[in-house]
Amino acid sequence: MSVPKLRPKRADIPRLRVPGVGEDVYKSARWQRMTRQLRRSKPVCQRCHNDIATECHHIVPLSVAPARAFDPDNVIPVCMRCHKSLHHKGLGA
Repeated sequence: MSVPKLRPKRADIPRLRVPGVGEDVYKSARWQRMTRQLRRSKPVCQRCHNDIATECHHIVPLSVAPARAFDPDNVIPVCMRCHKSLHHKGLGA
């Protein structure tokens, strides 16, 4: 019997940030709209395909390509665990 996964409250999810890079991007209404739309269109993590996508990850980091901050082809919806893993290992998607 499968147990449904519960979505954590947004306030309980720590925000991963690159210090000094992209703060304006992540706070912008444009980013919020784009990531909300991406998570609705692809609600399952695009990395592990097991959990609900609660975060969006830049494939090419903002520090490398700030011009691609709002490029939907450079952002993938991922679960919090995969997002932490991607930042911890310094990997792309």
